[in-house]
Amino acid sequence: MVTLSNSSGTLVEAYLKSPAFHEKKSPVCLEREWFASHLARDLRLPCAKIVPVEVTSELIRMAAEVFQDDGAMLQGAFPISKSLQNGPDLLIGSISLGTGWSEWTPVAPASINQLKMAAEIYFFDTLVQNWDRVIHNPNLLIKNDLYGMIDQEESFVEAAGLEVERSYLPKPWMENGVANHSGEFEEHPLWERIKNRRGISFDGIVRKFKRLPQEQIESYGSGVEFNIWSRSASDRISEYIFEAIENVETIRDAIEVNRRS
Repeated sequence: MVTLSNSSGTLVEAYLKSPAFHEKKSPVCLEREWFASHLARDLRLPCAKIVPVEVTSELIRMAAEVFQDDGAMLQGAFPISKSLQNGPDLLIGSISLGTGWSEWTPVAPASINQLKMAAEIYFFDTLVQNWDRVIHNPNLLIKNDLYGMIDQEESFVEAAGLEVERSYLPKPWMENGVANHSGEFEEHPLWERIKNRRGISFDGIVRKFKRLPQEQIESYGSGVEFNIWSRSASDRISEYIFEAIENVETIRDAIEVNRRS
């Protein structure tokens, strides 16, 4: 976590994200996170805000000092400062949601309002192919009756995923495309809560997707960030979102079939 300051001097805490922090990260995980997080927030889902973070020489120096690179190297770890040097010049900072949050667990209670939001989060993850929000790795925080969504960097498999991802995760509007309702490593953490609650409808989130202006979606990839990040990945993700929205009712119908199974 780092402390960031904006142009007005306001300080916030944020978690840095970079494809260089882990050897198995997608090389376009920043682009995937950027689109998914902005899309989620425009749909009024409880997603952590993200901001671009420039990798400066000061940040690299501080990382070397604070995280004691020499000690890390002795233990066989790759120093964070080296990861910063070797990675993109622009990263993502995921703004901390604040205090009082804990990781979601299967035993966490859920109110009716929570179940309605759970359905929207589940539908969102299904549409954007966020296969990384699963029971053993929920990437979901909870505080009283509130949810907090973090880590959407594995979204948009069809548009920007690794070949191994695309080989087993088809588009959700294709045959057998919705498969996050079962499986030890595939089941979405919120599925069991909403599966048998037929009064909890997906119609609201379907309407939200259909009402999104095209220019709003196009704006996600039009910023200066994509002078550094992959413009082609941006274009592919945008095209995927447009195609997914055209098929949003088909996705809903497939989910309802799984509810009856």
